[in-house]
Amino acid sequence: MLQRFKVVVILTASFLATGSQWNVLQVFAWASMFSENVRQLPLGEAVARTFRPEARCNLCAAVSEGKKQQQSETALNPKFEDRSLFICEPAPQYLFEADDVAGWLDNRTRLAGVSRERPPVPPPRV
Repeated sequence: MLQRFKVVVILTASFLATGSQWNVLQVFAWASMFSENVRQLPLGEAVARTFRPEARCNLCAAVSEGKKQQQSETALNPKFEDRSLFICEPAPQYLFEADDVAGWLDNRTRLAGVSRERPPVPPPRV
């Protein structure tokens, strides 16, 4: 039960942090406008009228105002602009030339497997 609560809280926080609540409200507004328009107009005209900017409902206007307000708050707040998110630092890359590596190896490990004998054909039976 506690695990589900944690997941719901995290999903809700990420949902609100990304501003997705405005998208859900906009879809709800379009659905209600479409249901009203389809009662009076044919289907094609109802869809066209639903998405016309001049035929916005009060909820559409509130959604656009809310989106603008949220964008202006994040744009004017300097704490969001000055910080960078580093998930991990890039790993250093080491480049060795073949001469450097060859000095570390002795003759036994230089070409492992070259001096091996081939297995007997057919394999021995036990």
